[in-house]
Amino acid sequence: RDGRIIVTMANGNVACFGGGAVLKAHIGAITDMAKEGADARQQAIRMLRAKLRDVHGPAARELVVASLEQLGSGVGHAAMESGCVTRWKLIGPVPWNEENSVDAAFVGEPDVDVTKRCSVDDRTLQWREYVTDDSDGTVDLARMYGPHENVAVYAYAKFALPEDRDLLLKVGSNDGFKCWFNGEEVGRFDGGRSYFPDQDSLRVKGRQGDNEILLKITQMGAAWAFSARLTDPKDEPINLAKSR
Repeated sequence: RDGRIIVTMANGNVACFGGGAVLKAHIGAITDMAKEGADARQQAIRMLRAKLRDVHGPAARELVVASLEQLGSGVGHAAMESGCVTRWKLIGPVPWNEENSVDAAFVGEPDVDVTKRCSVDDRTLQWREYVTDDSDGTVDLARMYGPHENVAVYAYAKFALPEDRDLLLKVGSNDGFKCWFNGEEVGRFDGGRSYFPDQDSLRVKGRQGDNEILLKITQMGAAWAFSARLTDPKDEPINLAKSR
């Protein structure tokens, strides 16, 4: 219909291939609703946020996020104020098994170049942007990538600080993780576990200017998610909304 192919995935997600012009027109029509008054603007925002939960393609998500920003309803701003990292670049999945441990390098880590594609086995992978609107900064990888076992995904983020300072980098993961901060490994968890925010607190040294976080999140099966949040040593959140 309208040049689109609709596919129901094994995990229940619905993917739409093709028909980009149709989607763009649809999102544009929702955004134009805001011109009809305050009530219509709130309705448009609610509709766009509902779309954000259902849309997983990078281009489509970017379109919805931009439309929300245009209406003054930034995605993830409240979470950023509480120290959550909401804007990531993701790449994967890559193998994680007996032959490919969490230390196996696939993207040139820890000094990654998120502008370049990577070859893994017979596949070419590229970094994709992802913005989470979850209040805890949770990134649901199972919903994005579908059901997998014995794989891993990389997640990269950058934020700015006005001065050098000590920080706590709080990581939640399902299952395990390996974490680099400004190119240095600062923590890991090898094994399986359920996901909760702030499961591990890693002491790191933030620097004036740009700082980089790189995570490798492993997947044994079923649920798959992660989050990262920054606080000072007294657990007071770092307001990342100010660093944009």
